Amino acid sequence: MAAGVPENNLMKIIRCQDSQGNIAYAAQQADGTALKLAGDIFNSPKVTSEKIQMTKLLAPVQPSSIICIGLNYRKHAEETGAKFPEFPVVFFKASTRSSIPASRSCCRHI
Repeated sequence: MAAGVPENNLMKIIRCQDSQGNIAYAAQQADGTALKLAGDIFNSPKVTSEKIQMTKLLAPVQPSSIICIGLNYRKHAEETGAKFPEFPVVFFKASTRSSIPASRSCCRHI
């Protein structure tokens, strides 16, 4: 069994920032520590023995764009007083609007 990999072969993959500002993917261990991952996280990542001194837990992925559907259910349209659209309202959000775990996210109403 590889170091850092539980017997059931399942691991909790996290994306985090270290004390020098480097961003990396890691396997979170049962004791809360994190071991750096090598290789492609989507295709058999390998757990290394390198511990990461994690300073910040980040969103799991950094999307290039976020596709949103507005007024996608009737009750939401009724709550906002809007007419239910014949076709879904599709719009994009900047990837910088992705929420980071344990951080506050606020949206300005226009």
